[in-house]
Amino acid sequence: MNRVEFGRIGLVVVLLAGCVANIGCNSGSSASSQARRQQTSRLRLVVGMFVSAQRTLGHPPRDEAEFKQYINQNGSRVLEHAGVSSADELLVSERDGKPLVVLYQPTPQQKATGVIAYEAEGVDGRRDVGFQLGNIQSMTDAEFAELGL
Repeated sequence: MNRVEFGRIGLVVVLLAGCVANIGCNSGSSASSQARRQQTSRLRLVVGMFVSAQRTLGHPPRDEAEFKQYINQNGSRVLEHAGVSSADELLVSERDGKPLVVLYQPTPQQKATGVIAYEAEGVDGRRDVGFQLGNIQSMTDAEFAELGL
């Protein structure tokens, strides 16, 4: 094999490696963009405010009115971060445009799941679900149904 052929083979290998790396990076960027979206989503902020209210009040917010009052009185930075001006706006999913479902007085079964709030419908067969520990999980309809909420 002469130097020209060896150089061409090397170039092909480098180009193929670049293509493979690019494909891998693009698929990862989709997952990382989803993770970034979930980190700043209204649902994540609502879960954080719910946990904060629970600590401050000494109990979970009893109903939507108590939670909204808490958000409006204590959540100005959260509202600003979310780009909204009121608890009413914060409690609407930016993905499906529907009010978030918040479990104010969960049954023992609901409490066992650790779920605080979730999207009413979600998008493309997936809905975001917010948990007591602050994590947000994107679930298929089947996965969500298994929670029994």
